[in-house]
Amino acid sequence: MALTLTKNVWSSLLDWAYDKALKGGSGMDKASELAMRYSDPTLTIHQQVDALISRQKILAGSSGFITGFGGIMAMPFTIPANFASVLFIQIRMIAAIAYIGGFNLEDKEVKQLIIACMAGNAAKDVGFTILRRYRGKGIINLGKGIPLAGGIIGGSIDVATTAVLGRIARMTFIEKAS
Repeated sequence: MALTLTKNVWSSLLDWAYDKALKGGSGMDKASELAMRYSDPTLTIHQQVDALISRQKILAGSSGFITGFGGIMAMPFTIPANFASVLFIQIRMIAAIAYIGGFNLEDKEVKQLIIACMAGNAAKDVGFTILRRYRGKGIINLGKGIPLAGGIIGGSIDVATTAVLGRIARMTFIEKAS
């Protein structure tokens, strides 16, 4: 039962983030508008996508830093906020990369590919590598409880996973599609 609930919640969150990425709102560009901001005829498509990924890494890292900055007392409030904002940033980035690659974001198969990029094994590997490296030392758990350290750790993890997801999206929608 809990596994089904987890899958349903995860599916709902992904649908919410995808819908927001396509429609924009609350001062945020739609994925297609974000892609157009990186359209530059003097750059290759790979350079455009790399610039987009770099900017989204900064956004995700900023979110992780800000929400982790409060330390252990703020965690019950900041972890859900960080999760939602980074999920949106990452899905919108992947959708923008698909758009740059010429894909129709309204197509259900394209949506499935975008969602599949979010579940990329490489992203999980980054997270597990970070956890394995520091788990025995208690640095992550201790660090997240300390205000400044929590911000640095949270921001670093969000930057790393956003970078990995950007590479997965570039391979999926630019390199393999060429």
